[in-house]
Amino acid sequence: KKTANGLICYLLFLNLAQAQQVFPGGGMGSYNLTFPPGPYSYPNNPPSSCGSGAPGVSHYQRPGHNYFRSAIESPKVVSGFSQHPQTNDWWSSAIWNYETNCNWAIAPYSFYMYPHPLQIAATRYGLRISYENDPVIVPTLTYIHHRETHLYVGLQGMDVPASVGTKVKRYGDWDVTLQWDDGTRRLEATAAHGSPYVY
Repeated sequence: KKTANGLICYLLFLNLAQAQQVFPGGGMGSYNLTFPPGPYSYPNNPPSSCGSGAPGVSHYQRPGHNYFRSAIESPKVVSGFSQHPQTNDWWSSAIWNYETNCNWAIAPYSFYMYPHPLQIAATRYGLRISYENDPVIVPTLTYIHHRETHLYVGLQGMDVPASVGTKVKRYGDWDVTLQWDDGTRRLEATAAHGSPYVY
């Protein structure tokens, strides 16, 4: 009887353990349905300077400059947001508060984003939009587009503080909707990859 009870307990434990994983199609691959134990954080190695700023050197490659932080991050989303936060999309800088000490003052809003053919960037006053068709090419060093603002979309008097920042309202396979809210004025804009329009 003890052996039978032990076998039942073992099988029950085995079933509970396997319930935490899914094996699509069998084989060696698997993935968990639950998150590993937290907390989640980044290496404590904050940026100290922007480095030399030499032409052709990426900000990510400059000595002493990186975006790792020790703070636990939360996605910048509106209240009621129910989708899974994306971490590797063309608009990821709008949903995550990337750190920068380069006097760009853009971390709470976004970096430059490239939905193509447009180039956009969120700021405290609204959305910068540009269409860059003439790249600057320096052989073996650089292939870039100038970050000129051809159109600035905002609301008169709107000024979203850094403590609020731009937030993601929703996203789809190709598009994202951003929201600015300074407590008095609210702006929403949808940009889509491959679209020459922002709504």
